[in-house]
Amino acid sequence: LDTWADDVARFCAALGIERPVLLGNSFGGFVAMHAAARYPDLADRLVLMSTAARPHYDTTAARFEALGGPEAADAYRRVYVEQDGAPEASMHYAAKCLPLYNRRPSPFAPDRGTMNFAVVADSVRWFADYDLRTELGTVIVPTLVLAGEDDPMTPVEAAEEILACLPAG
Repeated sequence: LDTWADDVARFCAALGIERPVLLGNSFGGFVAMHAAARYPDLADRLVLMSTAARPHYDTTAARFEALGGPEAADAYRRVYVEQDGAPEASMHYAAKCLPLYNRRPSPFAPDRGTMNFAVVADSVRWFADYDLRTELGTVIVPTLVLAGEDDPMTPVEAAEEILACLPAG
C-alpha cells in the first residue's frame, strides 16, 4: 500500500499536478485513503466510493448471501476469510459473486478484459491485514464518501465507519 500511495505522489509530481482531487473507488479507495494520510499536503479533496477502511467479513458475507444465496457467501468466505489462494477459488468467486456487484449488467462486460486469477489470489492475502481507521484520523482534506446499499463487498456500514474515523470539521 505504501508503494501505491507513493506512486500517486510521484505521478502528480512528474506531471506537475498540484493539489488534485484524489478519487478512489473500491481498492483504489484504499490507495487514496493511504495517500491522503501519508501525504497530507498532496490533495485538495478526497472522494471515496464503494470502499472500506478495513474488511467487514460478516457483513459482506451476509450481503453476498442475501443477493446470491449460500453459495455466493461461501465463495466469498473461501477467498477472503479462509484465504484460499487457489486460482480455482478465485474463479469460483468471480463466477458467483462478481455478477452480484451490480443489479444491471455492467457495460464493462467480462469479454472486455482478462482476469489473472493467480494475481487475484495473491492480492487477497494483503487484504486480510489492512486497517486504515487510525490513518483516517490524520486526513486533513474535505472528504466525500459514497456508498450504495446494494454493494455487497463494501457495504454502507463500511462507509459509515470511514466517516466516523475522519476528523470532524
